[in-house]
Amino acid sequence: MKNIIFLDIDGVLNSSNSKELILNIIDLNKLYLLYKLVDITNSEIIIISSRRRYESERNDLIYCFKQYDLNISFIPNDINYHDRSDEILKYLENRKYNNFVILDDLDLGYSNNKLLNDHFILIDGIVGLKKDDYLKAIEILLNKQV
Repeated sequence: MKNIIFLDIDGVLNSSNSKELILNIIDLNKLYLLYKLVDITNSEIIIISSRRRYESERNDLIYCFKQYDLNISFIPNDINYHDRSDEILKYLENRKYNNFVILDDLDLGYSNNKLLNDHFILIDGIVGLKKDDYLKAIEILLNKQV
């Protein structure tokens, strides 16, 4: 069983400070941090961004992640609730996994949900994913069991 990284894109893998962008979407330096996180924690990436709803956006994301040989999946479009927290809970139903972390620059119901709160890292959307977030994600994925 793998760990799961639920990943938003805008404000997490890009920011107002981003300089080296792939397809004007993903900051190469932030993608490298994510690559290391996946490698160290044996995780799979599930995209929760609203970009998942459009085929062209999905294709662009797949291309960007291939720069580091990262495979991604998307929360299915038929899982569409008011809060992303509900979408994540629905996705986790009847799935086997070791642990999970949520990386998002917005709190879309995560901190109000006792099952998700301890797995949520609020990313500073101005800065995007940084080393402190990366270290906290490692701690969550490797030290806590659900």
